[in-house]
Formats: sequence, structure tokens, C-alpha cells
Amino acid sequence: KETDTEFAKLGRNLTDIGKQMVTSVTLPVAAVGGTVTKLGIDFDSSISKCASISDEFANRIADVEKKAREMGAATSFSAKDAADGLGYMALAGWDVETSLNSIEPVLRLAEAGAMDLALASDLVTDSMSALGLESSDLQGYLDKVSKTSTISNTSIEQLMNALINVGGSAQTLKIPMSELTAYLGVLADNGNKGSNAGTKLNSILTRMTAQSSVAKKAWKNLGVEVYDSEGKFRGLTTILSETRESLSKMSEEEQQVALKAAVGTDNINDFKFMLESTTGTVQDYTNQISDSKGKLAEMAEMMKDNLGGDFERLGSMLAEVGLTVYKTIEPALRDCIQWVTEFLEKLNSLSPEFVTFITIFTSIIAALGPVIMIIGSFITAVSKIIGVVKLIVAGFGKLFEALKVVKGMFIAIKGAVVLLASALNLPVGAVVAIIGAFTALVAGGIYLIKNWDEVIAKA
Repeated sequence: KETDTEFAKLGRNLTDIGKQMVTSVTLPVAAVGGTVTKLGIDFDSSISKCASISDEFANRIADVEKKAREMGAATSFSAKDAADGLGYMALAGWDVETSLNSIEPVLRLAEAGAMDLALASDLVTDSMSALGLESSDLQGYLDKVSKTSTISNTSIEQLMNALINVGGSAQTLKIPMSELTAYLGVLADNGNKGSNAGTKLNSILTRMTAQSSVAKKAWKNLGVEVYDSEGKFRGLTTILSETRESLSKMSEEEQQVALKAAVGTDNINDFKFMLESTTGTVQDYTNQISDSKGKLAEMAEMMKDNLGGDFERLGSMLAEVGLTVYKTIEPALRDCIQWVTEFLEKLNSLSPEFVTFITIFTSIIAALGPVIMIIGSFITAVSKIIGVVKLIVAGFGKLFEALKVVKGMFIAIKGAVVLLASALNLPVGAVVAIIGAFTALVAGGIYLIKNWDEVIAKA
């Protein structure tokens, strides 16, 4: 019995240890494993998407994956985000080498402008295409955009949207990037920003350079030449400065008429802001924007120099660690999944009779557990009933022993009465009567003592 008790105790201890290990070790490890696997699958999907977009990317997919993971560890974005960014560049038609060299500046732009990576990638590719810029111009271009956003009332996103709309005209007229963004900054300072500012500036440039007789006459009346003797655009600031000087000699009415003919009624207010800026503001902006090397990296660092940025970088680093683990277990996971798939394919090709047999056999096996549980519960209940029956039997044994004692007492009392009757020379019945009377007198006396007050009250 002691051996059984110790064995049961050992079983309970092992069960408790197993439960604690499941809660403290097994479940957390399983959760981490699931997270790592999901992380790796998402990353691989983004890499595969890059390969599907371009044959060139497919041929250099190892380089693409390496760069994406490098950026995931170095920025606040994950490796998957970086892979998605490379995919956007592939969609824009950029070659692999250009994309690999450009992904970090684009990621930094998204950080500096607090933008979604997809949006940042689209804005970069679309605006550079509109402006006719090469990939080698990317870093300098983004530095200028970043600088403009810090000295004028516009965001990086708004400025790039404006550049998309005015980029074609600016490219045709060969307006320097520093000067172009300076004027967009001026318009933003006066309440016109984003794509609408780009549309307005594009309209003004189009009206300025129009070759219609009306446009030519308007600029001739202002005494300003838009093109030089070789047919080249003379420069936006040069033309606007001369226009401002010419208008200063006219009355307000003459100015309105001249401006309406030169740039159109809808553009007069914005054109005036541009004219006024030529007294020094736009030149100052242009100089600052020209001297903007490294501004993007500086802004990105400032944007992430806080607790939120620290958590983002921590998350990116944890994701990189997760990918390292995933790449270690990926072959085994793939082998397992492929084996299961092949097994299911074989199962699907089996005859209907065999499938029916497997289904029935599996159902029986599945039902064994509940059946065993029911049998175990029944046995447990029977054991309890047996225990109760044992208690009842034991109780009846005690009762029989008590009855024997009572019987002995009655025999003893009977013997005592017979002896008393013999000693008094009286019949047994008389002795019994005397004992009964005496008992009644004693009981009556006890009653009177306990209830004396009540008896007196009734008397």
C-alpha cells in the first residue's frame, strides 16, 4: 500500500512538472516559432514578388534579398518593407543596380517625411521621371527636397506631389532644381502647396513661354524677353525680376491688364507672390537649397531620435534575428510541408473503397478516447459505490454489536429485579410496579424543580 501511495505521488509530481513546462516552455516556444515562421513567409513572398516583376531582379534575387535584410537591420523599416520598396522600383522600370543603390535614400526619405514606404517610393519614381532625373541624381535631389521642407511651409510629400505636376515644364525649360523648389516653397508660404501648387506653377510657365501672338505681345508690352537670342529660356528669377521692375512703373489698373494677358486671370495672385519673392526671399531659398548635402540623412536621424524610433529600430533588429532563425529551419519546414502535400496527393489518388476503410478506421480510433474516458469514469463511480457499501456493512456490524450490549443490559436488569423480588419476598410484578412508581416520582420531582415558577403561577 505504501508503494502504491508513493507511486501515485510520483505520478502527480510528474504531471505538475509537465503542466508547468507546457505553460512556461512549450507554449512560448511554439508561439515564437509561429511568429518567426510567419515573418519568414512574408519576407519570402515580397522577395518572390520582386523576382516575378523583372527577369533581371529574378537573376539577381540573392543580391536583392541580401540588400533587403541589410536595410532591415540598419533602418526603422523591416526587411520585408525594404523588399517591398525594391519591388516598387522594379515596377517603375528601374534596373537592379539602380534599385539596390537607391533603396536606402528612399527608406530615409520615408523616415524623414513620416511617410508610408509605398507612397515614398511612388513619389520618388514619379517625380524623378517627370523631372527627367537620372538615378545618379537621386541623393542630391532628395537632399534638396528635404531642405526645402525645412525652410518653407511645405512637407516633403506635398513638395514632391507639386514636382510631379510641374516637372515636365521645368525639365523642358531646364530650370535648376534649387530654383524650382525655392519657388514652390514661396507658393507654399502663401497658402498654395501640394499638387495644386505644381499645377499653378506649370500653368504660369506655360503661359510665359507660349508662342501665341497674344502672349508675345503681352511680354513685349512688359519689356521682358522670355528667351534669349539663341532661343533659350533666360531663367525664371531673371525674367520675374525684370517683370517686377517693369510693373513697378505702371498703375494698378495697367498692372492687372498686363498680368492678365501675360499669365492669365487665375494665376495672377500666385504670380504676384513669385514676383515679390525676387526681392531676396527666393534667392535666399535657392542658396540654402543648393547647399543641402546630407540634409536627408540629418532629417531622418532627427525624426527617429526618440523612444518611438528606438522601439522601431529594436523591432527591425528583432525581425532580422527572426529571419536568421527562419532561414535555419526553412529547409526542414519545406521538406515537412512538401511531404505532407505528397502524402495528401497520394491519398487523393486512392480507390474510393480504401478511402472509405481509412475513414471508418480513423473514426473508430478517434472514438476510442471518449469511450476510454467513459469506462474510466464508470470504474471510478463503481469504486466509490463499493466504498459506500463497505461503510454500510461496517455500520450494520456496529449496530448488531450495540444491540447485543442492549440485550445484555436487559438480561442484567431482569436478573436484578428477580433478586430484589426474592429478597423482599414479593412477586416480580410488584417489584416492577414499585420501580415504575419510584421512577415516576423521581421524574415528577425533576419536572417540578425545572418548572416551579410556572406551576405556582397556574396555582
